[in-house]
Amino acid sequence: MQKGKLIVIEGPDGSGKTEQWKLLAQRLKKEDHRVELVDFPQYSKVSAGLISNYLRGIYGKPDDVSPYAASLFYALDRYDLSFKMRDWLEEGKIILANRYVASNGGHQGGKIHNARGRKEFLKWLYQTEFEILGIPKPDINVFLDLPIEVSLKLIKKRGLAQDGHENIQHLKNAHASYRTMIKEFPKEFLVINCVRGGKLRPPEDIYEEIWTKVKEKLGLSAKK
Repeated sequence: MQKGKLIVIEGPDGSGKTEQWKLLAQRLKKEDHRVELVDFPQYSKVSAGLISNYLRGIYGKPDDVSPYAASLFYALDRYDLSFKMRDWLEEGKIILANRYVASNGGHQGGKIHNARGRKEFLKWLYQTEFEILGIPKPDINVFLDLPIEVSLKLIKKRGLAQDGHENIQHLKNAHASYRTMIKEFPKEFLVINCVRGGKLRPPEDIYEEIWTKVKEKLGLSAKK
């Protein structure tokens, strides 16, 4: 049986990750692919307990917590689901994740302001999650690129829940760290520009580009 695929939707807060995650899932199912949806963090599970405490400020302000410590909170939540994920991949299923390891690279890497330190952190992150914990590595990370100013406006407009990371400086730092990660691991990312001509693209337009490029990159075809 053909091994499955792991596709991840990433991007700054307000970029429409969840909407694109759902649209892509619908299309994959329509094409008769067997799909498993995963959404991180898993707030309803015990494995996300440290994350909830961290975002609520139990350990201090989120931006004051070490990026290495905070990354472990999220990594252990993924570890909790990684056993099922490996089984799904062995069964030939497509796993579609809403946020994954790259979110640590962005939000936690953004706490490190010098280039060398950030690169060292990203190297540590990949080694910890993929090698030490054995968390499945994505076949592709779809990164929804969005200017910070637009991201912040969308967060406020949509009334999205605040989790301690939605201040302008944090968003700028996270975006810079995402760009560093994409530069360090270019083959692992598919960058989708969500703004064209200074205006936010319609979700359907963004989705069509994602589907076309993901299908081509991963060699997906209809199962019918």
